[in-house]
Amino acid sequence: MKESSSKSQLLKSFRGKCAYCGTKLSVASMTIDHVFPKCKGGIRSKRNTKPACNFCNSVKGCLSIKDFRLKLKELATLDNERGQKARNKYDFSNPNDKLIN
Repeated sequence: MKESSSKSQLLKSFRGKCAYCGTKLSVASMTIDHVFPKCKGGIRSKRNTKPACNFCNSVKGCLSIKDFRLKLKELATLDNERGQKARNKYDFSNPNDKLIN
């Protein structure tokens, strides 16, 4: 299967949104996140990949989902551009937000 075709299918399976923050994505703007990071032995498979915006994927990097949540909370406390972006993308006051709470 072609790279652009598989990216398109992955994005469609997540309704065209970042799997983490819900930002609307295009095939051109999405990155592919490996839930179990490749740097830790993760493989490229349907079960291990999610569409992600550049911000979420760059923050997550080689982190597990649990550590990604902690990193987002840590970022949100910073008084800089990345901290502001984290606060804008995630509702840290919402106890129903399953990613960060």
